[in-house]
Parts: sequence; C-alpha cells; structure tokens
Amino acid sequence: MTQEAKIVLDECRDYLQELRQKPMGKDWKRKWKAAMTSLRSIGNVLQNKDSKISSKMKEVIQNKHQEMKDDDIFKDFIKKERDDLLKENETSAGQAIAITLTETVYLNRTKQTPKQDTKPPEVKVKYVINKGIFEGQNPIDMYEKAINWWDEYLDDIDRKVS
Repeated sequence: MTQEAKIVLDECRDYLQELRQKPMGKDWKRKWKAAMTSLRSIGNVLQNKDSKISSKMKEVIQNKHQEMKDDDIFKDFIKKERDDLLKENETSAGQAIAITLTETVYLNRTKQTPKQDTKPPEVKVKYVINKGIFEGQNPIDMYEKAINWWDEYLDDIDRKVS
C-alpha cells in the first residue's frame, strides 16, 4: 500500500478546505505555498518511504515514475508551481480583490426623521492562474484536480502491487 503517501494526500485535502475559505493577502500566499509543497511531497514520500515496503512496490513505483514526470498536471502544475514558490518565491496563482463601496440610502420613516441605511462594502475575491498551460483557471480548482490525479495515481500503484 502507498500508505505514507496517502497520509500526505489527506493533509492536502485539509489544505484544500483551508483554501476554499478564501484567504487573502499574505495568508493566501502562506497557505498556497504550504499546500503546494505538501502536494509535491507526495511523490517524494512515495519514492523515499513507500518504495521500501517491498521489492515489488519499489519496482511498480519506479515504472510509474516516468509516467508521472510526463503528465501535464504533475510537470506544469504540481512540480512547476512548487519549484517557483520555493526556489523563486513566485507563484502563477494570482489573487484579485474587488471591493464595492458602501451605498447610502435614505429612508423616510416619518416626514421629520429620515433614517440613514448604509450597506456594508461587498468584498469579492477571485483566484486565477496567470501564466502557463493552465492560465485562466482557478488555482484552487486545479489544486483539487491535482489531489484527484494523485489519488488515481496511488490507487493504480496499489492495484499493480496487489
């Protein structure tokens, strides 16, 4: 079983829930960096820990490794984004915040005492990948796709070993 790699995959699911809470500013970048680092580490844990379970497990993992390196989600999202974050402190996952200013509406409850009603500002947060083959996509949705990709990848290894 790809037991250790699946523990990290579960951690990635926790990060996905945090990202779905729409963090902003520095909090966004910190959570994004941690999430992408964990997502990439699944492959390292697979190679360094799960491959030691048995010789058959090691062989299957090595055979699948080339497939992983050639896959767009792995090479152009998981690996590239993690490398850019850790080696360049850059990310292709952008964040835009739009704030709609308050609007004041005057309501006449009586002719002598107008009531002022102020709506709170509306804040909308949008996330988008700004470059690469996944440009224009929501990075949080891509993160979820990458989790699903790893899930299928690990299940395939487990099927081949058993």
